[in-house]
Amino acid sequence: MNPSEEYCGIANVPAKAGYGEIASVPAGDFSQTEIVTLAVEIRQAIERNRFLSLPVEAIEAQLSPQSARLIQEHSISLRQVLLSMPEMVTVQQNESSSWTVSCPDAPWLGPGPPPTIPAAKREAKNVGLRRGEATKCMDKLADLPEVQTLLRELAEVLLAMPERDCLLSDLGKLMSNESRNTLQSLKLRTAQLLRCFANDFYVENSGAASRVSYKHAKPRDRHIPSQEMSRVDQVHFSRMLKLAADVSILYSNITGISAPELDKEIRNGFCLVVDCRSDDECSVSMLPGAIRKGDLTAADFEGKTVVVAYCCMGTRAALWCSELSGSMGSARGMPSVCHLVGGVAAWAYHRGLFIEPISEQPTNMIHCWTAGMASFFPSEGYKVVCPLTDEDEIFRSKESLQQISEMRFARLCDLAWEVRIRYSPSGLHFEAEEVLRMLRFRNDLCFIDCRTEAEQRVSMIASSGCPVLTKSQFTQRFRELAQKPYVFIAYCTIGGRSGKLVESLQGDIVGTELHLRSVMGGLAAWLHVGGGLVDSLRMPTRHVHPWTHAFMDLFPVADLQMTCDELAPTPTDAEPFVECCPMAPESSTCKIIRVGTEISPVSLADTLNRAADGVCYED
Repeated sequence: MNPSEEYCGIANVPAKAGYGEIASVPAGDFSQTEIVTLAVEIRQAIERNRFLSLPVEAIEAQLSPQSARLIQEHSISLRQVLLSMPEMVTVQQNESSSWTVSCPDAPWLGPGPPPTIPAAKREAKNVGLRRGEATKCMDKLADLPEVQTLLRELAEVLLAMPERDCLLSDLGKLMSNESRNTLQSLKLRTAQLLRCFANDFYVENSGAASRVSYKHAKPRDRHIPSQEMSRVDQVHFSRMLKLAADVSILYSNITGISAPELDKEIRNGFCLVVDCRSDDECSVSMLPGAIRKGDLTAADFEGKTVVVAYCCMGTRAALWCSELSGSMGSARGMPSVCHLVGGVAAWAYHRGLFIEPISEQPTNMIHCWTAGMASFFPSEGYKVVCPLTDEDEIFRSKESLQQISEMRFARLCDLAWEVRIRYSPSGLHFEAEEVLRMLRFRNDLCFIDCRTEAEQRVSMIASSGCPVLTKSQFTQRFRELAQKPYVFIAYCTIGGRSGKLVESLQGDIVGTELHLRSVMGGLAAWLHVGGGLVDSLRMPTRHVHPWTHAFMDLFPVADLQMTCDELAPTPTDAEPFVECCPMAPESSTCKIIRVGTEISPVSLADTLNRAADGVCYED
């Protein structure tokens, strides 16, 4: 049986994404969440009755006040609700014309003949999960509120323990009745469930004496099963490859070697592996047989046909290779010099071996150089640590990644112009650097955050005391604010949503004193030019929400941490802007012609005048 087609014990909700397979809702317009809530409650009532059928009246009497009120508000009978969910419960009219309810996957024990199940239902064999089979489709079940609530409760119980762990048998006794019911509905034991979340819980394999512990300092908002973590790693791997490609472009004169190729060279024994990382990083782990850059001697090069340098992501190793190649020249007999493409991160995705330097024993510990680099590493199989204690090395890490960030900023600028040409050709815009300069000398600025609430909760622009409004606050008070002596500056992630806002209000601005502009390149450009961020408490932060994973690689590389659901699909309103990403670089001549013909004369004149003056906007 294919797990993706099975139904779980919790209300027999299809194990496919979401609840998209629920039958059509009857009159009264119930939401899918409401239907599922009712189904869970009805299913539990039948299970409490040992799967014996129950009259509809008996079900109605056992409904919670919330469910009873829900049915009453929608002016619909319970029988109509039950008939709308044939995958979850079976409703049958017996000989006495009364209606009884049972579960589709339970034997019919009611009076009269068994209910007739449509042929399609019989052929699909959509029965409840057998015991233990929920582990096969936990990536689909993990988003159920009951499962996440259960996991958070177990995490809180473990964290409250003196040693932050306990016997598995004791953990079962400490959970609430609701959590115990959830486990029973899933037909899983506690250990089976927790092993599906190996990145959060550790369970010993010691039978009845097994101990379980929680791997984090506080409960996570959302626990992700190991099956889903492999998909997260695919996103991380893609980001790592993009960064490695930027490094290869920057150091195009240096040969790169892949992790599988390096593994083969190490086994051949004629390869010198050089670690170009800091002492902090090397103290955690190194590649087998690697020598620190500072410990190299001329004797280390003897008999070697190839020298491979590596660092965290490849930037420092490529730079060292460039310097070494220049000093060695092209003398005959010298070993070839190359860098490990993707660095330590690529070696981790290859599942290569790491050695702890002092004990010389294998380890799963990896240093990721800076906190912002952690999202480039695999989430499974290794423990990633990142604190740097050397202030000089912290400065060098930012300096080393600055050139990569400059390449990304250039791509962002191309994208920002494309977005402006397509979606706000008549709107007026500021460059991010202009806004930062104005903020230092003016206090009549008012920012408009055009992003979603989820993005705003992570961080907002550091406005140096100037007010920041959400888009809805601004549009609701537009007439009032139009009379205020402010320069209104709208921003979003890359300038698309804020540009569309400015474009849509151009007709309303004519004849008023309102000054409204959008930031070219949005928050990404703001961070590239040195702008800051604050969290919900107005405290400085380096966390940012990129809106969609397609824009993650437009932000600066160093000292910035992305916060988003990496597996979430691209939002519908983001797709037009994602499509603006140029597939190939456009010549300067073509770009100038397009800008001159597609940007409105007023907007173009404003841009050119400010560029020529080299000063910030003046009233």
